[in-house]
Amino acid sequence: MAMGNQEAWNNVDEVWRKGVESIYSQLEQILTAHHVSKVDPLGEAFDPTLHDAMSNQPVTDEAQHHTIIQVIQPGYSMKVGDTTDVIRPARVIVGEFTNTD
Repeated sequence: MAMGNQEAWNNVDEVWRKGVESIYSQLEQILTAHHVSKVDPLGEAFDPTLHDAMSNQPVTDEAQHHTIIQVIQPGYSMKVGDTTDVIRPARVIVGEFTNTD
């Protein structure tokens, strides 16, 4: 989340920023080594078993109905053998189309 606001992130002391980036990189390597992967479901169909809907947002395109239109926080899953388990569901905003005709 520290890296989410690019303007603020670019104004932080360079040494501190590189340190945080290094720690983040190490964390990603550890998670990958343990078969944990980030889930970023932008544009996918909403599935309550995989995603945590924080809110619904009106959309004008019917194709976006029940589709994830924004990812607030990515989720994580872990592959164990032939199965993939959700460690933390992605927090998302889901599109909701209402026909006004």
